[in-house]
Amino acid sequence: MRIFDKPIQFLALLLLAALSQNVIADTQCTLCHATSASIVAHPITSSSESAAALGAKAPGCINCHGESLTHLSNPMMASPDRPFSSDRSEHGAEWNNQCLGCHKKSARHWEASAHALEDITCNACHKVHESPKANMTQADSCDSCHKKVRQEFLLPSRHPLNENDVSCTDCHSPHGSLANGQLKEVTTNATCLNCHEAQRGPFLFDHPPASEDCLSCHKPHGAVHKPLLNSRGPQLCQQCHMANFHPSTLAAGGGLPGNRPSANLLGRNCMNCHPKIHGSNHPSGARLTR
Repeated sequence: MRIFDKPIQFLALLLLAALSQNVIADTQCTLCHATSASIVAHPITSSSESAAALGAKAPGCINCHGESLTHLSNPMMASPDRPFSSDRSEHGAEWNNQCLGCHKKSARHWEASAHALEDITCNACHKVHESPKANMTQADSCDSCHKKVRQEFLLPSRHPLNENDVSCTDCHSPHGSLANGQLKEVTTNATCLNCHEAQRGPFLFDHPPASEDCLSCHKPHGAVHKPLLNSRGPQLCQQCHMANFHPSTLAAGGGLPGNRPSANLLGRNCMNCHPKIHGSNHPSGARLTR
């Protein structure tokens, strides 16, 4: 009995024929680009995560590099159809466009992002032949450019990035977003409140600076003053509050020992009496005292 007498076997042969070019090309590529080669291509081609990320399109070599028949026939003399060197001036736009062909959904704001405007290529952050789970090391990728931010994470009060309790992408979208600073949420407050639920309103009595912008009082990455404050109290509060409802003498250098020491400057803080600095739901909390 011939194999074509069984419809299901016939359909299987058609499917194999449709995939044969991709399978053969990838097999030929990995003859040279083995796990011991300087450019290893195995992890991405065998990764189930990659296949799921790309949908029905298998992550084969020819999908990114082209059929490269000339390269296959003479590897030493001819490059692949799309070689994608690390030289961004030569292949940067081509590289990114190739990646966006499959990753449009996860990078839908890329073209207007700060990274795209700076001509950053995908391979600057991603190891393209690795599987997605082992793809990006944020400590290495982000720090290589954002050195000032990295220094801020070494200050006494900081988010626990060094302990791996938070990551850059918890707050930022590296492929672009609609917010300033490529934040994942539309506003700074919306981003902060994803973790800091206790400060989420609405409150019966609001503190306007806190509800408008967390950065009015806090630094996002690290600060000298706890907890991530722009300056310590009472100086921070006195940037807005002078002589409101009770005498508020400006705390300056004249209140340090050797002159006329100020108890408010040395030993006390506005938040000793006004602890509900983000807002209060207490019926008697109009002054954020409870």
